[in-house]
Amino acid sequence: MTTPPATPPDGKLLPCPFCGTEPYLFTRKLHDSPDSDRALFWYVCKMDGCGVGVTRGEWHELAARHKWNNRNADAMLAARKEARDE
Repeated sequence: MTTPPATPPDGKLLPCPFCGTEPYLFTRKLHDSPDSDRALFWYVCKMDGCGVGVTRGEWHELAARHKWNNRNADAMLAARKEARDE
């Protein structure tokens, strides 16, 4: 198992560990209401079909950035393989 990468000191996002593509920030307002002052943030791989590069939503963009940069690629690949085998 590999050690998750540390967040770069300059605050940059790491590329997708599966395809090397740059991530994209998604934001969704609470209850899809434009009047809401709360939103969820998550990063998704820009590569069509990669899909594994998705993180769960966080209430703060910095938390979503940290989660993206500190994913465990080996565990995610194992879970993906297990889901396909079922």
